[in-house]
Amino acid sequence: MTARTGRFPARTLRPDWEAVGSDEETSDDDISPAAAGDIFSALVLDLLFLGKVSAREACLLCYWAHLSGAPDKVGKLGFPPNKASGAYQRHLDCVLQTKMHGEWHTVQVPSHDKHDQSRSLRQTPVLLPYDEVIGEVMTSATFAADLGAKASSGELPDAFYEHPNRLSSGELPDALDVPIGLFVDGVPTVKRDSCIGFFIFNIITQTRFLIAVLRKRCLCHCGCRGWCSYFAIWDYLRWALTAFAEGRYPLRRHDGKEWGPGRDADRAGKQMPCRGLTIQIKADWAEWGSSLGFASHSTKLYPCVCCFASQEDWHHVDDAVYGRLPWCPTCSNDYSAACSLCEIHVTLACRKDHAQVRRHLRFDRRPDGGRGRCLFEPLPRLHLERGDRLEPSGTCPDIGVGFDQLADGPFPVDICFWRRSKETLVRHRCPMMDIPGCSPSSLMIDTLHCLFLGVV
Repeated sequence: MTARTGRFPARTLRPDWEAVGSDEETSDDDISPAAAGDIFSALVLDLLFLGKVSAREACLLCYWAHLSGAPDKVGKLGFPPNKASGAYQRHLDCVLQTKMHGEWHTVQVPSHDKHDQSRSLRQTPVLLPYDEVIGEVMTSATFAADLGAKASSGELPDAFYEHPNRLSSGELPDALDVPIGLFVDGVPTVKRDSCIGFFIFNIITQTRFLIAVLRKRCLCHCGCRGWCSYFAIWDYLRWALTAFAEGRYPLRRHDGKEWGPGRDADRAGKQMPCRGLTIQIKADWAEWGSSLGFASHSTKLYPCVCCFASQEDWHHVDDAVYGRLPWCPTCSNDYSAACSLCEIHVTLACRKDHAQVRRHLRFDRRPDGGRGRCLFEPLPRLHLERGDRLEPSGTCPDIGVGFDQLADGPFPVDICFWRRSKETLVRHRCPMMDIPGCSPSSLMIDTLHCLFLGVV
């Protein structure tokens, strides 16, 4: 797939210094001082982005090079020595304009703050999926023809033809339906950190758009194994992709607040140029268990998301034939039933109920514990048992400060608990499954890990 980062500050492209140095016919005498300065600055920036040099070293290289006669373009990157370490990165951010500019959408993501070892809410920049896809569709002169050819020839997945929004067009009978998918996977970066990237891809053009990034070291450490952070991104994507499937710009932000003055407020409620039908969710097996909330492959009774095989019999493939497996496949009803079995919905009628629940909650970070903010005493009046875990939900997306602030009202308010003792196929309910047309059957086998790197 073609990688695309939308409005994220793009990394400088591979500089021309490689092309110049590899041409045997090019003489150093033919390179002007200005061109040499461009090549030098591009080389320094390339080393910086690869993590070979620090921001301080890059600034000092350009500083001394400018004093020795390098062009002004190199001098702009330079910064004098004996400055605070953070001053060099701030200087580069200013010169390269890598800070966010213009209209950005942000999501409050529960995160871990390394400075005070606390759980905090981090404003995470994200892109609007429908803006990225619509931008590509409207600038392509052949997209509508390519989509029509593939749709009429039956090349698209069955989920596209059977999508509920396509079968019941409603107010938008002539809307252009674009099949899209979601891809999530770990993204290695420089140094010793890694990230989780959330991508939307156009199934027709195979163009990939980076929508959000989470740093693994900053994922929530409340015992939830990062689920509080994942939920915030999934809930945002549910909001955006649901609006895209309906073909109308959302009236409010993902958190229910009014749009601020600008483009989003002006177009709220208006028809989109096309609709995006989410029919595929691609990830490797590890992401199914950690990011999407399914049971891990190491689980004895339910190691597979797609069927009811257990670790005792999933190697017995004697009865397997093409198109049919010896184990019963899972479906959307199985997923919903597994989630409903563990969920306990509680209505807090007043501030007294909220205070009672809050007083009995604590974060359970034990490896075999409740994995989150759990009750350490039963509450029979609310049909809650010891160990029940407070789950992020639409009415309470943050189980930390967000839940505590529910005491300010209004009441009544609904919250959700999760009972681990009844877990089967899933460990959390994923908001992505609430998008029209999305279900566990939308999970696709990842060709990178299953084919190119060897069959799992």
